[in-house]
Amino acid sequence: MTAEIAVMNRVAIALAADSAATSMHGNVAKIYDTADKLFNLDHSCPVGAMLYGGSSFLDLPWEIVIKQFRSAHSKVRPLLKDYANAFLAFLTSDELISDEFVDAYFFSTSNGKLQELLRAARRGRRTTGGTLIESIKLEAKKTLEDLSNRPFLPPMDETTIEALRQRYGTNISELVADGLKVAGPADPEVNNNVIDVLLLSMTKEVELDSTGLVIAGYGEAELFPGLIQLEIEGVIYPRTLRYRQKRETGISLGNRAGIVPFAQAEMVHSFMTGADPSFKVNVSTVFENLLERFGSLLISEVSSSISSSEQQRLAGVIASARQTATSEFGGELNEYARKYHIDPVIAAVAVLPKDQLAVMAETLVALTSFKRRMSKDLETVGGAIDVAVISKGDGFVWIKRKHYFDGDLNPRYFQRIQSRS
Repeated sequence: MTAEIAVMNRVAIALAADSAATSMHGNVAKIYDTADKLFNLDHSCPVGAMLYGGSSFLDLPWEIVIKQFRSAHSKVRPLLKDYANAFLAFLTSDELISDEFVDAYFFSTSNGKLQELLRAARRGRRTTGGTLIESIKLEAKKTLEDLSNRPFLPPMDETTIEALRQRYGTNISELVADGLKVAGPADPEVNNNVIDVLLLSMTKEVELDSTGLVIAGYGEAELFPGLIQLEIEGVIYPRTLRYRQKRETGISLGNRAGIVPFAQAEMVHSFMTGADPSFKVNVSTVFENLLERFGSLLISEVSSSISSSEQQRLAGVIASARQTATSEFGGELNEYARKYHIDPVIAAVAVLPKDQLAVMAETLVALTSFKRRMSKDLETVGGAIDVAVISKGDGFVWIKRKHYFDGDLNPRYFQRIQSRS
């Protein structure tokens, strides 16, 4: 995991990202604290990119992908979304990938979904008994029904499934047959259902392993900064990108400031609202449980003096009142947080100069890192914090940036960078 944040007002947008990256070796988590997650997306235009989640795209490190795009496609574009669209188009281009990358992604993802189905079938077998093949049959049928009711992830449809069958039919049949050997003799009906599950998983609205991508800054025609948050999964034959746009927001005449966290955001929410999100949930749960106990106690106290039908009517009135009180209690908490915490912070951010936007972004990431360090959990947020400020007039400016080398020993590196500007 990671912690990243964007803090923006009408003057600029500040981006900050930690450097921790988690790599799994079997069941052992190895954490590195030197990962690069913040980049300049264009050589000369005020646009940046931040990454969280997955570290690669079709097994290509994201750093290579972004720098290849920057090298070949830096140019002035009217809107921020034009930069996002150009980058998404680049991800499926022959310039970056070949069909070999697409095929490898299909089989690695399909194998992962197959193993996930087998694990679910084994869990089901422990609960219901029976043979493994029976459990696989039930799990495949249940999953197939669920996937059939889900919409296709645009722009995919039935023709995409047919294209996948034609390209991978024999290989996917062999993959499934080999994976189901552990269940005994082959059952053609089960095999076909599992194949359908894998094909639908690649084309329907389901969560696959993804990388979060934030593109932030200005288009040439835009006076105020904005950001676009995407989740990118992979590329499906024939060159269809699996991705979702999670958010598009920015500064406008009616919206003077914004604080947008990504990935591990609990400390930012605590700072903004005055309470940890889990604490607020727990308070609401305790309040509702107390009301429920109060209602039960009230009914038990009067049960000897009223009929059973009146007890049922009273129970219904109490349940309705409890639901109303719980809803109003949550609304009062949110209103208090907005009035005394969120609004004052946003008002302060609206007038911050560029350097203080950077300080705030860095501090909020550092708070999350400190919290992880002081807890019993893995330190999945940490390392140096990279900070950049993007403004209309000054462009993309690094405030803090780590290097894996000593700058004094590599003057030619900075000369090369300067010559590209």
